[in-house]
Amino acid sequence: MQEKVITYRGASTTLNEIQAGNSKRTDSLDVTNPELFYRGLSYNWADVSNANEKHSNELRASDPEISYRGSTAKYSEIYG
Repeated sequence: MQEKVITYRGASTTLNEIQAGNSKRTDSLDVTNPELFYRGLSYNWADVSNANEKHSNELRASDPEISYRGSTAKYSEIYG
């Protein structure tokens, strides 16, 4: 299977390289659990990560239809 190459603003990378970089950053955030600030409120990384995971699981369970600029797809078709 051919690896997907992504080109953005003149630079090229592969999907696997992006996923590996994202995984390293996520692992680092899991270890350090930094405090995050948004609109005057403070959260820690673990709470935000858990809330995002819960929300993603709820979306996967209901599999809503998403429409954007005239195209429609199920959540599962986009995010697996």
